[in-house]
Amino acid sequence: MDSVFLNSSSYYIKYCNEEFYFNGTLNNINVFTYQPELDPPFIVESFNIVSPGDELLFVYKMDSLPIGKFTMIAISPSLPFINESIIRACSSIGSIEIHMFVPNCSTLVSSLSIIGFKGQAIGTATEGTGEISYPLNTIKPCPPSLSIVLQDNDSVVVKANGRLVNDQTTSFKTGLNVLVFSKDLSHMTITNFDTSSSSDVSSSSSSSSSSSTDTTNIQFNRFIQHHYKKSSVIAIVAIIPEGKDGSYLRLSSTTIQTIKEKLGSKYIDQYIGGTSKWVLISVYDYTLFTANEHATSANTCSASYYPRSYSSLKVSVGSCNRVYSSAQSYIYIDGRSKFTSGGDGLSITIYKDGYDESLVFKIVADDQVNNGSPSDIAVSKAANFILNRIPVGSVVAISLTTSPSSSFTIPQDLRDALKTLGANLSSKINNQSSYALIGRKGSPPGSAPEQISQTGPVSLSGCFSNSMPAIPYGFEIKAIGKGCDQIGGDSYVKFYVNSQEIKFDYSKALNMLVVRPDGSLSYLRSYDTGTSDSDAEAFIEDFNDVEDGYIAIATKGEWTQNLGDVARNLITSRLGGTNYGEYPRDYGSSYSIIGEVGASFAPVQSFCPRETSTAPNYPAISSIRVPGYDTMLREIGDSVLINGTTEMKIHDTTIVGSLSSDSIKVATIRIIRVEETLFDFIKSLPDGTKVICQTTNTSISSNEQRLAFQMIGGCKYDMKQPYNAVYTIIGVKGCSPGSAMENVSEINSNLVMASFARVDKNNY
Repeated sequence: MDSVFLNSSSYYIKYCNEEFYFNGTLNNINVFTYQPELDPPFIVESFNIVSPGDELLFVYKMDSLPIGKFTMIAISPSLPFINESIIRACSSIGSIEIHMFVPNCSTLVSSLSIIGFKGQAIGTATEGTGEISYPLNTIKPCPPSLSIVLQDNDSVVVKANGRLVNDQTTSFKTGLNVLVFSKDLSHMTITNFDTSSSSDVSSSSSSSSSSSTDTTNIQFNRFIQHHYKKSSVIAIVAIIPEGKDGSYLRLSSTTIQTIKEKLGSKYIDQYIGGTSKWVLISVYDYTLFTANEHATSANTCSASYYPRSYSSLKVSVGSCNRVYSSAQSYIYIDGRSKFTSGGDGLSITIYKDGYDESLVFKIVADDQVNNGSPSDIAVSKAANFILNRIPVGSVVAISLTTSPSSSFTIPQDLRDALKTLGANLSSKINNQSSYALIGRKGSPPGSAPEQISQTGPVSLSGCFSNSMPAIPYGFEIKAIGKGCDQIGGDSYVKFYVNSQEIKFDYSKALNMLVVRPDGSLSYLRSYDTGTSDSDAEAFIEDFNDVEDGYIAIATKGEWTQNLGDVARNLITSRLGGTNYGEYPRDYGSSYSIIGEVGASFAPVQSFCPRETSTAPNYPAISSIRVPGYDTMLREIGDSVLINGTTEMKIHDTTIVGSLSSDSIKVATIRIIRVEETLFDFIKSLPDGTKVICQTTNTSISSNEQRLAFQMIGGCKYDMKQPYNAVYTIIGVKGCSPGSAMENVSEINSNLVMASFARVDKNNY
């Protein structure tokens, strides 16, 4: 099997048994990007980092890589420091060792080699000291994409589907350079319009140049009028002399209008008004153009386009900080505006694939919540909202509107929460930023279309396109039932489907939620089984009428006195599990259960006895995640279940959990070795390994523990409050933060969590 070898100690890559050396002494970071049409099939870019600020070119390089791009990084021992920017850049291709790297070490042992894909989940890259290898035949092509990067020296890099389109013979000149692409992005022509001083127009696809008495602005308009519906993708790269801004190009009002109406630009006015770089990718979709544009004065200006690859959903997002103009930020879903206008903040639109609906919210400064709409979310509560209220797999579009004088700022917990949506630039957001994101909940940082500028507006269109992350699709149901205290209060019932609480006006003793097999809500009803015989009979009748799907039951207060044997036995026979609800033994107890109607596997079921003088009554929490039924069998092929703090099961087999050296209980395919930390243990597991972790009286305080949970899809570990709360996670090594099943509860709450995988029909 042919492999590529990277050696960061001896400074070479080996391909087809031939070694190609690079200067790792003069340049302490070398980046190799895969280009299969070349021999050897890599482009190398080298960076010499001496003092803070030198790393920015390396970071810009990593930020501009197309999603899914195969990349290798060699870090020399002479690197003098590691900062957040370098860690973020290396983590975007799946590195975990960069967090442990010791810079400026005198021994060659401290070099670091990293091989991964842009947008790969943290902890899944191939990495180590010295020489590492990767099989070339397993390199996957990039997802369909187009990226254009314009740098300070007027160098332009155009990549389509991960391949370099332009070369040294491609001429980008002063003025508007119009790139016309074939529908599959495999062919490109460039035509230059120097509107600053000349009426000449030249084309890279023709050996001749033409001039006429018409002004170049008129020629540009005629060119766009002729091409804009014949090609699905047109791009513009504006080149101007150093020290000039967009006004230098002297674009006519007709040209500006053409760029707006024919190419869909929302922010051409802001470019003319002051920034020095502007890149536009315009995509025609039969009825309208959507634009991906970036205006900035920074070193690098880039725009990317990701064709719709997972569904027919069309998403467009734009952001313009008010320091540049009064231009509006926007979010469009399938051509319909889903944007909350007015005031500073982050506008968020959540779209659940498979359900033709979207939810619109706005994150605003805490002191502005009461002045806004019911959809406003205080910024201090925004991280909790993203982590707990957005279902895994949901498409999320985000647009930032703010101004330098605004009281709205992004706290650290919100920056971290945005990473669970695929964001990798959230740490750079400040009160001068324009910021746009189209992501999915549970996708790795760097895997989502994302754009930021500190000196101009940005926009994105298309939709999420990434084959890398392991995102569990399907739906999740949670039921919480709280019995009654001796003093008679503190009883409640709550139901959640896909992280959204199902509101109902009045709950009684026993409450039943029915969910269809596809995860959609059927109904929620309440029955007074504590005092009413007729309500118990109604419950039995309704229960028997449910033919398929899932039933969740949660109780409050006294629910057992009139329940009766028939109802209790019905729950057991149709959902399985233990028979609870006997009066008076279970009087005032807490109970919840979730099961599939008629299924043979044991349901998720939680029970806590009534309060006594020595033991309080706690909520009974049941939570289950089940994949959808598309092309799937109904039999359970794989399952993970945890029952409170007493029992852990994988594949329906009880597992005796072992403790890490930092006192976290873990259950998986092997036992933790003595003195092995959770981080070292998780890092050593093969990708795809199912892991259960639970911690009670141990605080989650170290960065290594957080990284360990991130490697199995965790993100809610910092919500472990109070100190003795229970944090439980069912995750998979190689998944991304936000994709695991997690719960934080009181230490004595009876918690049952289950996550199931179904057997694919195609495997038979």
